Amino acid sequence: MILPNKHLSVNETVLGAASELLPLMSRSTTMSSLWERAQTLDAVNNLERFVLALDFLYVLGAIEWDEGLLRRSDL
Repeated sequence: MILPNKHLSVNETVLGAASELLPLMSRSTTMSSLWERAQTLDAVNNLERFVLALDFLYVLGAIEWDEGLLRRSDL
């Protein structure tokens, strides 16, 4: 579910969803506005996968939560 394998394509994994969310975060944004833009993406087709992808990015240190806003980290 996190990584693709021979039975799952990238679009069906958390990694695929995270890879589509990260470009949408070029500037600080609220979670609700990010969800509005992301719910039409094929890899992020439901709220559960959206939250899992955000969790994955947060654990990797790719995004930060700062005073109610999500933003990309300075990696």
